[in-house]
Amino acid sequence: MNIFVDPALKPDQFMVNLKVQDVPLHRALDLLGILSSIEYDVRYGTLFIAAPERLFELPQAAAPPPVAALFRRQELSSPGKVALKTLNEMKIDLNFQNSFLSDVVAFIVDFSRANIVVEPGLGNEPVTFKCKELAIGSVLEALTLPRGLDLRLEGGTLFVFKPKK
Repeated sequence: MNIFVDPALKPDQFMVNLKVQDVPLHRALDLLGILSSIEYDVRYGTLFIAAPERLFELPQAAAPPPVAALFRRQELSSPGKVALKTLNEMKIDLNFQNSFLSDVVAFIVDFSRANIVVEPGLGNEPVTFKCKELAIGSVLEALTLPRGLDLRLEGGTLFVFKPKK
C-alpha cells in the first residue's frame, strides 16, 4: 500500500506503540487517531496520514489545494492525450527520503521520458515519499496537491505550478 505521512507530523520524532491482532487496517488507523490526534484518508490510491486540519481543512489565510489535478479535467490536444495515457498507465516504484521535490520529479522524467516542467522557484522543499507500482500521474498528484501545487498539460508537457489565489 502506498502511504504518505505529512512531514508536518515530524515522523522522525513521532512514536506511537499500538499492538492489534486480526483488526482491519481502517480500525487500527482509527485507534491510532484516538491515541495521537491524527487522521487518515485514501486519495489517488494512497493512504494519507496527517493532522485532521491538514487533511480536511486549511487555515483561512492559506489557499485551498485543488481537489484533483487540472490535467485530469482539461480538454487535451493529441500530444496531451498521449502524455496523459503515459501518466495514467506507466507505473513506478519510488523511495525518496528528504530529497528535493525537483529531484524526485527529475527522477520521474528520467524514468518515464515524460516532458515535465517545474515552475521556477518551486521544488526546493524536502520530500519523503515511498510508493510501489503507482501510476506516474497519481505519484505526481500525491507529491504536489498536499503542497498546494497543481499540474496542467499543455501540448505534451506537464507543468507543475502554484495556482494563483
